[in-house]
Amino acid sequence: PPIRQHTTTANNNVHVSTILLRNNKHKYNIQFTNSAAAQQNDFEIPTLVEDEVKCGDDVGRDLITHIKHLHTSVLDLTGRGLYERMNVSVTNDSSDCDFYESICRNERYVLISHGTQDDPVYNFGNLACLQAFARSWENLTSMPSRKCVISKSQDEAMRIDLMHNVTNYGFVDGEYRGYRVRGDGRFIKLTECCVWNCYDDNGEYIGQAALFDRLLSPIVDTTDAEKENNN
Repeated sequence: PPIRQHTTTANNNVHVSTILLRNNKHKYNIQFTNSAAAQQNDFEIPTLVEDEVKCGDDVGRDLITHIKHLHTSVLDLTGRGLYERMNVSVTNDSSDCDFYESICRNERYVLISHGTQDDPVYNFGNLACLQAFARSWENLTSMPSRKCVISKSQDEAMRIDLMHNVTNYGFVDGEYRGYRVRGDGRFIKLTECCVWNCYDDNGEYIGQAALFDRLLSPIVDTTDAEKENNN
């Protein structure tokens, strides 16, 4: 029968937990780190005055420039930008504070992106993203995006296919079934999302981004695979 084991160690107020999921075919290890602040649900994005915060790989972009790149990229590819998709009234003429409050501090629509590394690392997540993934900004932006899925699982194969389709066709928009691992070991059950390639003002590829509605993607304790194994 399937076995789910959970162990936690603590050092300097940082808790590292490991979940072992095992059945007769596979053994999955999920490791996640929660700071004391994250355990208190203190998920906050950097403020606009924190100039040292950059979104990107070697060059680095400030929060607003990065969001504008994500917006123009999905608008050019799909005909619908972030503002329409997130139901906000921000326009290209809005102030940086308008962008920050409407996009960065949005608590319903998860906006997340990763860079162009061989093993891409997340470089941005808005407030809804940090809450949905139960991770601090520091934790999220130091984590390779592949670690958001269970290793050697069907979800990992589906994610690889998704990334390949986005790379080849520019974007994927609509129904998508899959799970993403939260910082507390629970799961986000995705039902639909938009994933797209991102470019800067010079047309240079800067990574990929994803957007989904938290109301359509519930937080669950187990995946469908676990439930099937338990029956």
